[in-house]
Amino acid sequence: MPTGVLRAYEAYLENLKVYNCVAGGMGTPYVRVCGIPQGCPFSMTNVALIMRPWIKTMRKYAGVTCYILADDVLIIGTGMKMLTKFAGALNATHSYLHHMGAKVAPDKSYNFASCIKAKKWLNETTWKHIDSSIHVITDFRYLGAHLTTRHATNSSTLDKRWEEAKQQLRKLRFCPAKAEAKAKLIISKIYAGAMYGVEAAGVSPAKVAGLIAAVIDAFKSRNNNHTANHFAQPSPGAKTTSTHRHRCSQEEYCR
Repeated sequence: MPTGVLRAYEAYLENLKVYNCVAGGMGTPYVRVCGIPQGCPFSMTNVALIMRPWIKTMRKYAGVTCYILADDVLIIGTGMKMLTKFAGALNATHSYLHHMGAKVAPDKSYNFASCIKAKKWLNETTWKHIDSSIHVITDFRYLGAHLTTRHATNSSTLDKRWEEAKQQLRKLRFCPAKAEAKAKLIISKIYAGAMYGVEAAGVSPAKVAGLIAAVIDAFKSRNNNHTANHFAQPSPGAKTTSTHRHRCSQEEYCR
C-alpha cells in the first residue's frame, strides 16, 4: 500500500469519534483503541492482507480450494479422501484464527457435504480448536445466491425474490407511466432483482408462467387472462387468432 494512502487511513482511524446510543440518548464521544469500523472502505483490503498467510496455508492441501470476501471464508474439499483434506484445512483455519487473536463462533459456522456418510461424520465430529461440533446444513446462502447439496435445485430465497417481483409488477400495472418507461423499469430493476442468484438454483415452470403473466398484466389496463399458458401454448383454432390479436393490441399500445 502506498505510504501516503496508509498515513491517511491511519489518521482516519486514530481520529474517528465513536458514540454509543442507548434508549434514544447519545453518549460521550471516544476513540476506539482497536477494531475496524463497519462500512470502512479499507476494511476488505485489511482483512485480505491479514488472511493472505491463511490462503498460502490452504494451498498446501491438495484438493482444497478456499475463498474469502470481507469476513466470509469458504473452504471446499473435493475428490478422493475429501473429508480428510477438508478436516485438515478446517483445523488449520481454526488454528490460524486463534493465533491471530480471533474467536471462532461455532453457531455462526456451517458445514455441508454432498453425500450422506460425509454429512453424518461432519455432524458427529468435535473440532479440537473450538471444542465443539459445527452444524451441518443441506442448503445455504453465499454472496446472494442460494446453494444446495440436494438433488432438487429449488430455492426458498429465489422464490421470495420472484414473489417480490410479482408484487412490484402488480403495483406497476396501476402506475401512470408509458409502456417504454415500464419496460425499462422491468428490465433494469424487476428482472434484475428476480434473477439475482438464478445461476445457482432453479425455478419451477409454474413460477415462470406466473411472472410472465404478471409482466403482461403490467402493460394492460384490463386483462382477464391471468395465466401465461394462454399466450405461450395456444391450441389449434380460435386460440391462435386470440394470441395474435393480443399481440397486435400490445404493439398498438406501445406505439
